[in-house]
Amino acid sequence: NYLEKRCRTLQKKLDARPIIYQAPTGYGPLNLEAGNEVAGGSATWEPWLREVTGPVARRLHLPQGSEQRVASVAAPLCQAIEVPLRNFTQRLLRRDRWLYIFYV
Repeated sequence: NYLEKRCRTLQKKLDARPIIYQAPTGYGPLNLEAGNEVAGGSATWEPWLREVTGPVARRLHLPQGSEQRVASVAAPLCQAIEVPLRNFTQRLLRRDRWLYIFYV
């Protein structure tokens, strides 16, 4: 009896709370994100890539100032593989068996 009363009390509290709806931010049946772009048209990972290329260039003993060149070569490569990787991920998420095989 105590548990039923407690359950009714908690249910009333839940019913009193407003239902908050958040519109999906993605697209398609899986509601996946559309991509990682900022307002300027560049990808959100580009600043990180430019930050990482400095230590990489120094580790490879490249001449001073070559960080920008390394980043300018790496960014288009990353952009070229981003769309196929996103498509592959979406296909994996649509098929449970593929997803399990991928994890194995």
